[in-house]
Amino acid sequence: MASGSATAAEHRQEDPWFPGLVEDTATRCEHPTARGRRPRGPPTALDWLSVHQRPDGGFARDGDPEGPADLPATGLAILAFLAQGEMPKHGEHRSVVQRGLRYLKGVQNPGGCFGPPEATVFPLAHAIATAAMVEAWRLTASPLFRRSAQEALDHITRRGDSPPPWESGTRVGPGDAVATAWLARATLHAALGRLDLPPWTIDRLRA
Repeated sequence: MASGSATAAEHRQEDPWFPGLVEDTATRCEHPTARGRRPRGPPTALDWLSVHQRPDGGFARDGDPEGPADLPATGLAILAFLAQGEMPKHGEHRSVVQRGLRYLKGVQNPGGCFGPPEATVFPLAHAIATAAMVEAWRLTASPLFRRSAQEALDHITRRGDSPPPWESGTRVGPGDAVATAWLARATLHAALGRLDLPPWTIDRLRA
C-alpha cells in the first residue's frame, strides 16, 4: 500500500514558478523532443526569440526586447517553443516559456479575456493567447494552465447558443477571418485536451 502511494507521489511535482501548482506527470502529454533531447547545433529561431524576450515575459512585435509587449506576438512565440518540446519545466528554453506563460496569465482579466476587449487587435489577440494557453495545458496537464485555458474558452462561448464572438464580436473587420482560424485551432485542441466546450461550438466549426 505504501509503495503504491509512493509511486503516485512520484508523479506529482510542485512547480516552483507557479506556487501551489502540482503537476501530474503521469498524465502529461510529453513532446518527443522534451527533457533536453534536442541535439545542440547552430543557433535556431528559438535561440533568437529567447534573447529578444522582454523582462516581463512578453514579446514585442518588432523583436525589440525594450519595445512594448504585443499580445499576439507573445502568444505566437510561446506556441513556437511549445511546438518544439520546450515546456515550462523541461527543455533548454524552459525559463522563456515560464516567463511567457506568466505574462499571458498576468494580462488575462477576471472574465477570462486576454488583454482589454476594447483593444484594436481584439479578438485576434485573445484567439492566439487562448491557443497558447490551451496548448500549454494539453502538453503539461498542469491545473493552473487548465483554469486559464478554460476561462479563456468560457469567454468565447459565454453567449450560449448565440453566434460566437469571433462572428459578431467587439471588433468586426478584415481580421475576423484570421481570428476565427485561431479560435478554431484553440477550440479543436481544447477538445483534444478534454476541456469543457458547449456542443454547438464544435458543430459550428464543422459547418
